[in-house]
Amino acid sequence: MSNCNCGPNDDCKPGLGRRLFLRNTGAGAVALTAMGKALPVMAGPFASTDFEKLVPADKKLTAAWLRSLTERGTPEWVVGEDLKHIGMPVGGLCCGQVYLSGDGRLWHWDIFNAGLITSTQGTHYANPMPTDQDIGLGFTLRARVAGKETIRPLDRTGFSDIRFRGAYPMGFVEYADDGCPVQVLLEAFSPFSPLEVDDSSLPLTVMRYTVRNPSKKPVEVSLAGQLPNPILQNSGNGGAAEFVNTVWRRKGATGVHYTVEKKEGEAAEARPDVVFEDFESDTYENWTVEGTAFGAGPVVAAALPDYQGDVGAQGQRVVNSHNGNDVHVGVMTSKPFTIDRRYIHALVGGGSNAEQTSLQLLVGEKVVAKLAGKNNNTMQRESFRVEKYEGQTARLRIVDESTGGWGNIGVDHIVFSDRPATPPEPLDQRPDNGDMTLAILDHGEGVFGVAGLPEGNERKNLFAAGPETARSSTFVRPVGAVGKTISLEPGEEATLSFSIAWRFANHRPPVGTGHYYAERFASSLEAMDQLANRYGEFYARTRLWHETWYDSTLPHWLLDRTFTNTSTLATSTCLRMEGGRFYGWEGVGCCGGTCLHVWHYAQSVGRVFPELERITRERVDYGLAYQPG
Repeated sequence: MSNCNCGPNDDCKPGLGRRLFLRNTGAGAVALTAMGKALPVMAGPFASTDFEKLVPADKKLTAAWLRSLTERGTPEWVVGEDLKHIGMPVGGLCCGQVYLSGDGRLWHWDIFNAGLITSTQGTHYANPMPTDQDIGLGFTLRARVAGKETIRPLDRTGFSDIRFRGAYPMGFVEYADDGCPVQVLLEAFSPFSPLEVDDSSLPLTVMRYTVRNPSKKPVEVSLAGQLPNPILQNSGNGGAAEFVNTVWRRKGATGVHYTVEKKEGEAAEARPDVVFEDFESDTYENWTVEGTAFGAGPVVAAALPDYQGDVGAQGQRVVNSHNGNDVHVGVMTSKPFTIDRRYIHALVGGGSNAEQTSLQLLVGEKVVAKLAGKNNNTMQRESFRVEKYEGQTARLRIVDESTGGWGNIGVDHIVFSDRPATPPEPLDQRPDNGDMTLAILDHGEGVFGVAGLPEGNERKNLFAAGPETARSSTFVRPVGAVGKTISLEPGEEATLSFSIAWRFANHRPPVGTGHYYAERFASSLEAMDQLANRYGEFYARTRLWHETWYDSTLPHWLLDRTFTNTSTLATSTCLRMEGGRFYGWEGVGCCGGTCLHVWHYAQSVGRVFPELERITRERVDYGLAYQPG
């Protein structure tokens, strides 16, 4: 991820925004012309033959290749290493974002109103995003046959033979393993019905598993989903709130409802702050230093080059890797320490690429979190939330592995504290306060729901009985689970459908407020209720569209490429605010996109969901943005 600092005219940094570039170069050209100075010749002149060399008229395409463009072909399934870098949105339209990963996990969540900003540099094709932003949701299969038991997570760690097919709006993942007596097919989707915007805009995802027994022996199969309480995902409870999990049962569904409640009484008393490092020495006596980026010791802030500006040092000295510009690299590792406070605060500045320039927290030699700058040399107070690691040994590492632009990092004043860097918002106003529901769309024999699993090996305990309610006011989030146990005869198969629903209403985008889906549903339970009541209809209509589109006689490659981008409506690019106004970014979190110069490239919206285009025309272009005369 990188930060996009959009100004009032959508001039994005880092780099010179195209609008700003055109404005500045236009003004410069006028100024130079007025002074009678000709602009320097930057390129050319070119002859027509020059372009012929660059783009030859004869591309030397083979007849077989040209013929393949019109052949039906076969659907594309992804396997092996490519599974690491593929995903597909599977949430409802304009309801936030969740992706299906190549091995069938749900990741890249953006439902907690955190203001996600994806890279503005257009480099994801070369450097694919990792499958992170995991909230702990997982599905596990247990199979028992002839007195033997195997427990396997439904992902690449549990199965050796996995393949993925993305055919929006449905994603398919197949699981098989020589050591597992059953095979599994996952169909992941959110209800999708062209021309029906509301029915296609449910804040939920369906995970439909079909389990088949290809063996010659009966198999007992249990399939369960588990999720730690995900509310206050980013802000944490801070001792002021209590995580609450409650088993929920309705006709057609059994689930766990996740909420938080304000904690009564005073929060635990904060212990005194501990300054771990102020960098006021002229050496790195408490650190191991590698490379050349950081010099012999902390630098005097006042001696830094003028173009760095005020870096915001707290004291006289800072760590700053801008040694000889950005070409040097290096690593600094602190002495070990025991985590005994809830937060680690530090001033951090410099480049925004956390993979190359960052302050890292290592617990047990594993990097568990990173902090980076915002492509700005002025350091800002950033924090690690470390309450769940209290009592464990850790180290800090300052990394500069970049030699390009913004290939530097600044760090100062590292403090261990029980207090957040800034006072938390009131509980009811926090963007990540809301509720979620994990459910199996079944309530019959063999179905189970547990509000709180025993701590420890949660996957092994998934299938045991448990409490109907679980609470926690510490950093430990109670883990709820739902599932079902069935028996499969040789050659038999059965389908178990799960769903995860959400509602987080406290959205504050640059324009407008709230979420339209939060107006439609007072809680995630209401959304899950609608799904349970109409599940057969929703699945049939979604499947019908999938078959109508992808069973066409047109080539598979063309069908994939002409409908895939429709999935943008189910990402953080698009949202509907309170009152139903539709809004789209040019890039996620950066630059208004539903202005005509960007949005007129969109083709599928007006044909598949024309209501959204009518909203944009009637309520925006010829509504609030229209200025007669």
